[in-house]
Amino acid sequence: MTELTRSELRTVQLDILQAVDAFCCEKGLRYSIACGTLLGAVRHKGYIPWDDDLDIYMLRADYERFVALFPQVLDGHYELLSLERSPNWDMAIAKVFDNRTLYHEYAHPSEGLGVNIDIFPIDDVPDDEQAWKQYEKRQRFFQKVHAAKFVRLSRERSLSKNALLVLMKIPVLGISQKRMARFLSRFAQKNNGKGYHSVFECVQGLIQKNRFPKAVFDKLAGYPFEDRVFQGFEDADSYLRNAYGDYMKLPPVEKRVTSHLFEAYWK
Repeated sequence: MTELTRSELRTVQLDILQAVDAFCCEKGLRYSIACGTLLGAVRHKGYIPWDDDLDIYMLRADYERFVALFPQVLDGHYELLSLERSPNWDMAIAKVFDNRTLYHEYAHPSEGLGVNIDIFPIDDVPDDEQAWKQYEKRQRFFQKVHAAKFVRLSRERSLSKNALLVLMKIPVLGISQKRMARFLSRFAQKNNGKGYHSVFECVQGLIQKNRFPKAVFDKLAGYPFEDRVFQGFEDADSYLRNAYGDYMKLPPVEKRVTSHLFEAYWK
C-alpha cells in the first residue's frame, strides 16, 4: 500500500464531493457544504489550510432519499455507508467513500472504510428557547455517551479526563455502538413534522453550538472551493456567525491544527 500525500487526499475528497454534487443535482436533492467546509469556502475559497475533511448537510427528507437512491457503487468507485443500509456501520451520519483507498481513523476505526466525506442529516428542533435548551441538554448527553463507546484512552489526555471516559464507558458496556447509534438517530428525529422553523445537527452536534433557521436551505448558491464549485447556504453569514462567531478572524497560531488523526492509503 502507498500512503496518500496531502494533495492526493484532498483531490480524492474533492472528487467524491463532486460526484455527490452531480448525483444530488440529478435527483433534485438539496445539500449545503457545512461546518469547516463552508467556513473554508467563505474565508479561504477552499480548505481551511490546516483542515483535512469535507462536510455537507442535508435536511432529513433529502437525506433519506439520498440514502435510498444512492447506487451500490457510483461512478465505478464511490460507495455509501449509512446506518440504514450498512450492517456494520455504527454512526448516525452517512459517509461516501472511495473504494480504491483505505482510511484508518484512530478515534473511530471502521473496517473497509476509504477516504470519505461526511453527510449529516439535519433535523427540526423546538423554536421555543426553553424547550430547545431542554432538548439540547439531553441530545448532547446521548451524543457524549455514544462517543464514549469508541473513543480510546490516550496518554495525550489528562488523567481526570481518561477517568471520566472510563466512568462513561462502564454503564454502556453491554450496549453495541450500532444500537446506540439507532437510538441517537431516533432521538434526533423526535421533533420532525411539528412545524418548527429551527434545525440542528442533532445526530453529532458537539462542535456546533446553536440551532439555526431551517429557511437557510431555501436559497443555495455556488461557492468556489479550490478548483471546483459546490453549493452552500446563500445566507452563509447567518450560519457561520451562529456557529463560529467572528468567523473571518483566524484562530491563534497554536490552534491552527487538525482535529482528525488518521492514515490514508491507496490499495
